[in-house]
Amino acid sequence: MSFRECANLELKELQEVLDRMSDKDIEPLMDAVISAKKVVCYGAGREGLGLKFFVMRLMHLGKDAHWGMEDTAPNVGEGDVFFVSCGPGFYSHVVYLAELAKKAGAKVVTVTADPDSDIGRISDVVCWLPAMAWRAKGDLVQTKQLMGNLYEQSAVLLFDIISQELKVKMNLTDEDMEKRHRNYE
Repeated sequence: MSFRECANLELKELQEVLDRMSDKDIEPLMDAVISAKKVVCYGAGREGLGLKFFVMRLMHLGKDAHWGMEDTAPNVGEGDVFFVSCGPGFYSHVVYLAELAKKAGAKVVTVTADPDSDIGRISDVVCWLPAMAWRAKGDLVQTKQLMGNLYEQSAVLLFDIISQELKVKMNLTDEDMEKRHRNYE
């Protein structure tokens, strides 16, 4: 396929995923994040890279936000959110980390393509992202892209959309967020 054909295919698939979602799909997730004392995030591989975008935006929004596997990540407990992205829902180490966070008293918030999966069953809040993820099951937007690309791309867009929505719900301005941006680059 040519560049243009690939671009059009990816944009069409992404549009189809987002067209299947609505405010009601993300509101419980946003409410959990807004009320959290701190938010610790984790996702494996490329999903994790996309979720790191969100951690940065949460910090810009004024949340006490951390990437779960950084050496400086704090513990979690009552009033905190352990936020995960787990496309197929069965990555054992992601499920294990979520179980540990839940046992410590944190609320587990999950974005996944399979809400009926292992991670979905232990989560307090599940946001269904209807994009084909690597080895995922369910009524998902199918893809002609590589492996989990559609889920990973959709997750990045979803996290950006949620960030914009959070800014509005939290009554913040661009200037409020920019004040928190790193000033040494």
